[in-house]
Amino acid sequence: MEYDIKYENDIERVIGCIPKVEELKEKVILVTGASGLIGSAVSDILFYLNSKKNYNISIFLAGRNLDRIRSRFYIYKYGHDYKFCKFDGMSNEKIDIQADYIIHCAGYSNPKAYAQFPVETLLVNIYGLLSVPVPPVIFTLESRYTTGRTPMLALPA
Repeated sequence: MEYDIKYENDIERVIGCIPKVEELKEKVILVTGASGLIGSAVSDILFYLNSKKNYNISIFLAGRNLDRIRSRFYIYKYGHDYKFCKFDGMSNEKIDIQADYIIHCAGYSNPKAYAQFPVETLLVNIYGLLSVPVPPVIFTLESRYTTGRTPMLALPA
């Protein structure tokens, strides 16, 4: 993705809306579904906090495909700016990362499937949450296509 000043301005505006954003400094954050639309935008915010505001966040990007993550975040250095962990919300594999925060963005992104198989598509989110270690706070982000509700919910562990 090519970044321009408009996108950076949008990121700044979003950061200004995050309550207590300074509490993310020096934390370990795991983003599931990091190459998807919502997960990649969240990851961009974390990268911005590190590069422009020196937050020193340890960023773990989780997804099914390392090549897709590397392609999406090509301007950042794998192994330095972020680490990758393999994650499939429908597998039983557990992620072994002790994160301070998990931002769960993994999910099924097919509006037709939502209409035909609503329970099955939501199970991806539920099974995905069961695969990650329980930190103090989990944020789950979902598309309005799924529920029609507000897309962010903080769940205390």
